[in-house]
Amino acid sequence: MALAKSMNTNVTLYRVSGALLLLSLWEAAGASGLFFKGVLPSTWLIGKSLLRLMGDPIFWGHFNVTLFEILAGFAIGSAIGVAVGLALGMNRTTGQVFEPVVEYLAATPKVVFLPILLILFGIGVGSKISLAALSCFFPMTLSLAAGVRGMSPMFLRVGQTLNLSLAQRIRMIYLPALVPPIST
Repeated sequence: MALAKSMNTNVTLYRVSGALLLLSLWEAAGASGLFFKGVLPSTWLIGKSLLRLMGDPIFWGHFNVTLFEILAGFAIGSAIGVAVGLALGMNRTTGQVFEPVVEYLAATPKVVFLPILLILFGIGVGSKISLAALSCFFPMTLSLAAGVRGMSPMFLRVGQTLNLSLAQRIRMIYLPALVPPIST
């Protein structure tokens, strides 16, 4: 117990020391004159600007719009990702056919899809939400498909024994068992 507490204290000390060292290096580099003015501003200027920004009502309006875009994209991408992940994981043939395509598209930089999304949704909120949904869809789908395949067959046999419908199996067996992949 004492050893763990001592190690925790040492780790905290190293973290604080490292943060102070980085802060000192930033200040020294900014004051050195080696960089153009404004490239490495003082941390005091940064803090002052941040406080001024936080007090500006226009900032909070833009913040709310951005937060809406992020949350809407996350909700849409997650919902579609859960549905597709369940389909790929529950049906072996569907998974073997379509999962490689999803894996290849997941590795593609999402900025590649931006021109297509701009054509489909225009410049504005729609394209931003769709890009956020697309960014959320691939990890959710692949994680859920792997989670479905990794489930214990005992759960599925219990569902068959109870003659559960597909919707009941999804609601009572799959979704509760897949909370970790969904959360991840």
